[in-house]
Amino acid sequence: MSLRIEVFNAGFGDCFRIENEKSNMIVDFGIHQNTYFRKKGKRKEIHEKIAKSIKELKKPTLLITHYHDDHISGLLYMMKYYSKEKLAIFEKVYIPDIWNISSAPKIIAALLLEEQMKNAKLSKSEKSVTLFELMKFLCSFVENTVPLKRGQSFEDDNYLALWPDLEYISANTKLILPRFSTKDIDKLIEISNQLRKVMTKYFNMENHLRDISSVIYEIEKIERVYWDWSNSIDFKSRDEDAEYLLLNGLANSISIVFQNKYYTKNQNILFTGDVESKFLKKVLSNYDQTCSIHETIDFIKIPHHGTKGVNCNYYYDFGQYKPRYYIISNGGVNYMRFLHNYIFAPNKQKHLNKHL
Repeated sequence: MSLRIEVFNAGFGDCFRIENEKSNMIVDFGIHQNTYFRKKGKRKEIHEKIAKSIKELKKPTLLITHYHDDHISGLLYMMKYYSKEKLAIFEKVYIPDIWNISSAPKIIAALLLEEQMKNAKLSKSEKSVTLFELMKFLCSFVENTVPLKRGQSFEDDNYLALWPDLEYISANTKLILPRFSTKDIDKLIEISNQLRKVMTKYFNMENHLRDISSVIYEIEKIERVYWDWSNSIDFKSRDEDAEYLLLNGLANSISIVFQNKYYTKNQNILFTGDVESKFLKKVLSNYDQTCSIHETIDFIKIPHHGTKGVNCNYYYDFGQYKPRYYIISNGGVNYMRFLHNYIFAPNKQKHLNKHL
């Protein structure tokens, strides 16, 4: 079976194409807000170039490893500029399954809280993509959405999801949310539960029964309540960089990690999203004896753009798998913007020092 892996130039972002005789799958499509470009408007230009390439593919599917802007911003670009065409760009989309468990509202709440804390550091023109916008994209431009968790086969049995493990994600969320105001979080959990109910109903509904306009209306109604809630809280004055880093780590560790399901002689792949090394170690140890890792892996996509992250929490030595190729999506970063937003902003340095 012939394998072709294409790495799109997404700056400091992710977009890949994995193709074989049975599958034509895009993995992520996003560009980080802090990607450095010499030319103004380059981010939009790259979004357009990749979007055109995707539209030219025959029946592509999409896998979203996790819900961060540098992995999904291009999808919102497609929704904005191709909305008049009324077409299903992707035949099927795979997303991390944070929707079908009892702790889902808390996990969704943590993701939304991270979005708000991130946006408080950015200018109006740099706002990150919201989970609500992504859900509207899934309703408008996708024939079928499939939530994935550990142990699920997908893409006509070509690939196996190794992560997320919902029990571990749930446990991790319980450790993080108590750090925040109970009053603020209770309202956000209520909003998150409403979104969860709408989306799980939609995901499980047969195509011919779906009323897309009605679902979009429900999402937007919940979204208005969400923005009313967020406007009642002054995120800019909150001094919680440590908490933001924890939420960012949680969102990354919901990443879908996957490999080709059946061992091949020289075409084994491992894609890791942005999962933290502490979870990656669990995955590669086959801790529950349900998902064996191939003894050799020829193509390994390195987590988190090849960066070690705070406290080296994304670094992992894959040498034992004797890879032929490492795939690293790592463009330039606008450090002046990063320094302004995360270090030189008032009252931030003392919290960052705890993590550096």
